[in-house]
Amino acid sequence: MTKVNLCESCATPLLEQPPPSRTLGRDALGPLDPKILERPLDCPLEVTFSDPITVRDLATVLHAQTYQVAAVLMQHDVFPRDDTPLDFATASLICTHYGVTPHKIV
Repeated sequence: MTKVNLCESCATPLLEQPPPSRTLGRDALGPLDPKILERPLDCPLEVTFSDPITVRDLATVLHAQTYQVAAVLMQHDVFPRDDTPLDFATASLICTHYGVTPHKIV
């Protein structure tokens, strides 16, 4: 914390500004390493899974790490945990990112 002493005429414009945001926001941690978003080496071309599917289970099906699946979702402002259930449309978004054709178990 830094203390600054200003005269009234210098402080007035600063007091009229809204306070800085205290939320971290998307870019607070810096840019994401592009390698995290790359297709896993042994990722299949087609997958079949149930609806819903957890982030952890989708990562397993795609031969990816859970943090890789989460990173793709974070690009779309979704911040999941490993056990977060994903509907078929959201899981398909991740599959499409990796060039995988998704199929739903009926």
